[in-house]
Amino acid sequence: MKLTFFSNFLNHHQIPICNEFYLMFGDDFKFVSLEDVPGDRVKLGYLTTFKEPYLLESHQSDENFQQALILGLESDVVIIGSSNEIFIKERLKANKLTFRYSERIFKKHACLYYIHPVAMYKRFKQDTMLRRKNVYLLSSSAFAPYDYSFYFAYPKKMLKWGYFPEAITYHPEELIKNNQIPIILWVGRLIDWKRPWTAIRLAEKLIKHEIPFEMQMIGSGPLFDDLKAYIESNHLSQIKLLGSRSPDQVRTYYLKADIHLVTSTKEEGWGAVLNEGMNAGCVPISYFEVGAAPYLISHLKNGYLYQNEDELYQYTMHLCENPNLRASIGLEAYKTIHSLWNHKLAAHRFIEFSQACLENRIETYTEGPMSIAPILSKRAVKSRMKYKK
Repeated sequence: MKLTFFSNFLNHHQIPICNEFYLMFGDDFKFVSLEDVPGDRVKLGYLTTFKEPYLLESHQSDENFQQALILGLESDVVIIGSSNEIFIKERLKANKLTFRYSERIFKKHACLYYIHPVAMYKRFKQDTMLRRKNVYLLSSSAFAPYDYSFYFAYPKKMLKWGYFPEAITYHPEELIKNNQIPIILWVGRLIDWKRPWTAIRLAEKLIKHEIPFEMQMIGSGPLFDDLKAYIESNHLSQIKLLGSRSPDQVRTYYLKADIHLVTSTKEEGWGAVLNEGMNAGCVPISYFEVGAAPYLISHLKNGYLYQNEDELYQYTMHLCENPNLRASIGLEAYKTIHSLWNHKLAAHRFIEFSQACLENRIETYTEGPMSIAPILSKRAVKSRMKYKK
């Protein structure tokens, strides 16, 4: 089998699954990048140079671009993200097996698509007109199927997917947190829709109610100076604003932390930090509209989903006061990544599913990567959370 993966650029969240594909197929696997790593990601510690033997940088030369065009047509299987459609134009005409991976479409205002005819036509042409073609959707957000359902796209052909940072195997004893007071970790770009101010307000509530804790915030961005000034002027010594750290360094903070906050709005298409924190045995507390949250978190079992800042405070306070609960839920979070949502299982399931498609067979899974992605609305996720309470 010849497999090609098209995406904007290679990063540390994609390398583990790409490495797995390369182990299976050797030179018959290629990752095609279309651009250099953006500057804002470089500031966060993303690598800018790669030695991976499967990487083809199509934007670096005309020769590479032409090779990418050939791969788009001749590969047995293609995965394509928000890349240039020219690479699969002829492929789609030939009805060859293709997987689009996508986060949710309507991260902001769905109505903009309905009043913008060009955007509507592009979506209709790209997704709905191909409903009878050999094209599937890899849903890299729990809410992507709901968004695509507005276009009647990919009927019964939407599959659970995501981003798969390296899933490290730990002995349970390595995940024991020996902190005298609980450590709460926040990781991400310091921008509005990541909502770092939500973490600050949470810390202030915990301080007000005299609950011991330490909060560590990792990341850089336009809000850094404002956050730093606010923390210093209000003497919030419990909050450590740490700036950027490399991916390897961030891992050490996850292993030390008890609780991991993911406070982004629904603009967080997936949220690979959630995978990383759970893999290290942190208890995740995530806003329920973060793309990965309904897939990875079973509310009250391996983490918490919150709807508002009051719920965020209640869950955090309860965890701070119950170390045994933190330990048990953190272990469940780790098991979720170790046994189900990891790069190795995702890669092997993807290949099994693809091979079955090429042989006109059906391969199904009940949960996790490559299982059928349900059409989840915001209301449906809220209902699940309410029921589990």
